[in-house]
Amino acid sequence: MVRDKLLAETAFEKGYNKSKEVIKQLSWWKDKIVGSAVRNEVANSVMLDNNEVSDNTEDKSKAEAINRNSKKSFCIRYFH
Repeated sequence: MVRDKLLAETAFEKGYNKSKEVIKQLSWWKDKIVGSAVRNEVANSVMLDNNEVSDNTEDKSKAEAINRNSKKSFCIRYFH
């Protein structure tokens, strides 16, 4: 953490933050972070409660397995 702060300060002093390549990389990282946050938000919104799995079962592990599979298939289908 301290090393990163010192490297960043040195880079700013040398004006690297104004480089076209650094600006492009910064944009890519921002897109990656925002995309990851949106993907997590959407994936978490498709979670099921035990009541939604089946009226005949109270099996929590079954609901969790369905949630994991639903999230995984949803993310693979829409974000990869």
